[in-house]
Amino acid sequence: MSQSIKNKAVIHNEKGIALILVMIMIVLVTGVMVMVLGISGVEKNLASINQRSIQSFHAAGGGNEIASQVIKDVLEINADPTIAKNYPGTVILDPATAGGNTALNDFVEELRNGGGTLATDTAAVSPDLIVTALNNQLINIDIDLEAGGVTLPGSEIQEFAIAHHKKIGGTGCPSGNLYSVDAVSLGEKNTRANVGTAYFDCP
Repeated sequence: MSQSIKNKAVIHNEKGIALILVMIMIVLVTGVMVMVLGISGVEKNLASINQRSIQSFHAAGGGNEIASQVIKDVLEINADPTIAKNYPGTVILDPATAGGNTALNDFVEELRNGGGTLATDTAAVSPDLIVTALNNQLINIDIDLEAGGVTLPGSEIQEFAIAHHKKIGGTGCPSGNLYSVDAVSLGEKNTRANVGTAYFDCP
């Protein structure tokens, strides 16, 4: 009789231990599942941020291409090219005319002789160009005439696509103007890319 009571007590204790072990296993499995879901969510967010960063980088590169065309157009007609060249409304030139020659946009005056009130502007503050054509991307562009002419001895510049490359031989361009271009693209969720380039003009 006493042995039977002991056996029942042992079986009862084993049931209690099994229940506790099952509960611990459920908690551990739930914890692992929560961790896996959390990691996959973080990876998804990182992939999304990376995609937006790449989009911003390419948008800023496109801003440099637009700036090259605008410089070429300004130098060709020596005036604000927005009307003469029929730019789309998404390419906005800074209209300020507070510089030395109020008949010209400061932007145009700056490209001609480095003057105007925008000579110390930046892409972040008072950009020369703003491009709003792309969804969820705003491109601010600053263009500055570098001080002094640039000489390329023993070479000339030839235009190739949207860039300019050194051409070996020939009389070349004795001197020209060099413009620095800084394009900043601002995208969704504070993604930002900055791409700089240069434009050489051989008069």
